[in-house]
Amino acid sequence: MNLGLHVSFQYKLDKKTIPQLYNLTNVNYAGTLNRISRDVILKVGGQFNATNYWTDRKQIGDFMKIQLNNELKKTFAM
Repeated sequence: MNLGLHVSFQYKLDKKTIPQLYNLTNVNYAGTLNRISRDVILKVGGQFNATNYWTDRKQIGDFMKIQLNNELKKTFAM
């Protein structure tokens, strides 16, 4: 059984860390942040079955948000 997942989120760039972000991604920061975000969401999402998405939706969303925030911080986004 396939499960479709629609996710929406926003990130902010810290003005103080823009030089580090540029060193990491050059001008393609949006593509890099999208790729990292997609990877985290797929990794976390794969840890749960379809029933969990009905019974534990908030907990899964909260866990996904924490993991996503942790990875985005490594790329100078929040």
